[in-house]
Amino acid sequence: MTRHTLVKEYRPETDCGYTFNVSFGDPPIHDRVSIWEHYEYYGGNEYAYRATIERSALPQLAEALADEAGLPPDERPANPERLVVAALRQLLESGQLTTRPLKAGYAKVKAMLDAAGIAYREDPWVWVDFSE
Repeated sequence: MTRHTLVKEYRPETDCGYTFNVSFGDPPIHDRVSIWEHYEYYGGNEYAYRATIERSALPQLAEALADEAGLPPDERPANPERLVVAALRQLLESGQLTTRPLKAGYAKVKAMLDAAGIAYREDPWVWVDFSE
């Protein structure tokens, strides 16, 4: 599996580590693309909000994100994985894709997938430390 962390920051107002990620699974076992936000609170709890897309939709995903990001066709990488990463970076840099408030990036990704007609599965994940 190849993972790209596009945003990594500490959020002092919530005492939380935050990342915005995209990963590409290795076929045939992990034949998926995932885009997600991960929150790690320094009291022990973790939360992730993930949209998972079938790899067969990767070309459509790459073009839809590149169009949303406004990447000129002649500047788009031919490799769809690289195009997804480039488009997400551009969307983040331009402010079209925001990482605040809570779950904002996840909500925007789902809206873009819905608008493009790309099927996805919502895969939220939670780990809570009950040791205290």
